[in-house]
Amino acid sequence: MKRSITVVVLCLCLTLSTVAAIAQDSAKTNKQTSAPQKKTVDGDSTDKGQNAGVKKEIKNEEPADEANLTQAQQRGLFLLKQAGDEAGTISDGRNAARLQSNAADQLWNYDRDYARKLFETAFDTAVKYYRDNKPQPGSQQTQQIGGRLAQGMPRFGGSNDARMDVIRLAAKHDSLLGRKFTEEYLDEKKRERQDNALQNSGAPNIPLNNPGMMGNVDPSAADLLSTASAIYQTDPKQAMELAQRAFALGVPSSAPGFLNQMYAKDPVATDQLYQFALTQLGNNPNATPGQVLLLASYPFGSGQVWLVDGNRNTMSMAFPPPKNFKMSPALVNQFLGTAMRVISRAGDMDPSQSSDVASFVGSALFAAKILQPRVAAYQPALQGDLANLTAKLTQLSSVASQEQIDKVAQNVAATGNPKDPNDPSNSASNAASPGLPGFGPSLKLPGDTEDNVKKLLEQAENAADPGAKDDLYQQAALTVQRIGDIDRAMNIAGKISDAGYKASVKSWLSYEAATKAITDKRFDDARRLANDVDQVDQRVHLFADIARAALQDKDQVRATELLNEATAKLANVTDSQEKMRSMLEISSIFSGFDSIRGFEVLESAIQVVNKLPDYNPFDSNSNAMVRTLGSPNSNSRSNRTMTMTMGNGSSDISNTLGTLARSDFDRALLLAQSIENKPLRLSSQIAVASAAFEKKKIAQ
Repeated sequence: MKRSITVVVLCLCLTLSTVAAIAQDSAKTNKQTSAPQKKTVDGDSTDKGQNAGVKKEIKNEEPADEANLTQAQQRGLFLLKQAGDEAGTISDGRNAARLQSNAADQLWNYDRDYARKLFETAFDTAVKYYRDNKPQPGSQQTQQIGGRLAQGMPRFGGSNDARMDVIRLAAKHDSLLGRKFTEEYLDEKKRERQDNALQNSGAPNIPLNNPGMMGNVDPSAADLLSTASAIYQTDPKQAMELAQRAFALGVPSSAPGFLNQMYAKDPVATDQLYQFALTQLGNNPNATPGQVLLLASYPFGSGQVWLVDGNRNTMSMAFPPPKNFKMSPALVNQFLGTAMRVISRAGDMDPSQSSDVASFVGSALFAAKILQPRVAAYQPALQGDLANLTAKLTQLSSVASQEQIDKVAQNVAATGNPKDPNDPSNSASNAASPGLPGFGPSLKLPGDTEDNVKKLLEQAENAADPGAKDDLYQQAALTVQRIGDIDRAMNIAGKISDAGYKASVKSWLSYEAATKAITDKRFDDARRLANDVDQVDQRVHLFADIARAALQDKDQVRATELLNEATAKLANVTDSQEKMRSMLEISSIFSGFDSIRGFEVLESAIQVVNKLPDYNPFDSNSNAMVRTLGSPNSNSRSNRTMTMTMGNGSSDISNTLGTLARSDFDRALLLAQSIENKPLRLSSQIAVASAAFEKKKIAQ
């Protein structure tokens, strides 16, 4: 033990000596190189067509003179460069590119030339990775549960592409560099699609998304919107041009959130962009009712979208509503006219041709029903046409499809009617809107009514098959829980005959009830219910959530007790990613108010990490908690599995180390360097080094 400590101290001394030497060399180099001056551009040779006559100041901060940096900052600078260079030796090009771009992001204001080279190397590395590891045609993943699309928050619009990660960070500092990378990225994506088309020649063209939901939108559209969002601060004109290019390709599922985000920054430009999107949608013969609904939220200042395809697939999406929203009657009228034109196409279709056509018709019927109150409020002249179209689509849809559509439409209608554009209250910020359907502990689904509970219980009592009976009791129990009566839900779950199934259902109910109790600040009830959850990682997560809520109430004593109790629950648990994630969550919370305990728990978490050789810190699935409730009755028609995945930023070791570095830089650095997983070690080193540049004084 003493020997290992001596080695660490010796390494630290050598590092400090090296830092001093490099700092001297860097200072000499800086004296020979003048700092870049602010400049204006009148377009460049590659963008004259887009930017002719437009002069824009590039507002990049002057890089700091390294000679004026503190000792801690010089040390941080060395560590950032070291991590960026070593990242190039990682075999997985995606991880290498992300680490190099993260290092470049932190270096930009202190050594711009070095940072730019790192960005370029990172992008080249990512491009090479995707060229050498081409995705197989049709390998795109969709979130599905038991063959059905998952209800709740889907993973739409986000990109796991390392090239996009580099672009977002580079564009934040240099819009021209971001623009260059974006064009190269789009060329690469075009080449990939051409290659896939050749490999798929003769095979049926199966779109990624159900045509009644999103349609077959070019995947570049979502990437263009993501890039536009990233570069807006440095180049708003180029950002809006990229957004127009995105909407020229279709309506990506990230469109509602993007439009709401842009509205807060430039309402006039966003309205113009929305008008462009509507025009493109109306002129697109392949536009779907789902795309209509994606554009339905913006003109009404909404923060939610519901989508139904008529094949029992239902999706709901939530995102922040636009701030300080003011409704435009002109935009509303244009939207309603475009929507009518698109969904009217379904009236001429024959659902018997294929399931895709039937799905399209079903989604058009849902859109028609959702639009009815809005047409009545803003364009009553269209009510007759909409009523006729609704009747026609109803005749074309199956009975099962009609039942599903009616249930969801009624649920949506219950959340509130559209506001009058002349109502002064509508100009206020919508940020404090009441809870949205489909998310959180107040989740309510179509059919969550007492009548449906009564029907399920009657079916369960009359079912001859024990498995089918148990499934019906499960459905009834979960419905009652969502309605808000946890005690009654537990009583119903107690009627399930299969002991294991019964325990799983009760555990699920306890978790949901604990979450609701935390929201209501009933912390003692939440703690009791959390202890009834079977899975340790879920139990610990609930304790962590209670501790967070206690800290919001400035009750550090209660938070400490809860976190210590949660830590004790993990003592005898086998080392696993679940245990690691739980310990990191506890450490992350401690780091905000008790750095000593934060360090102690984090050190134990790193010991677990070092026993997990296959852990990938950049894999979102590794840092997410998955809850599953499945029926053991494979022959039951109601057999289904419900999965909820919750991304948890507090399970990021590097973030926690970065926070702890503010209180003890050396200890945080030693912990980061003790991580055996190279990508995670370098990510943590970058986070610790970055702490040296924060305005708050760093404790050495």
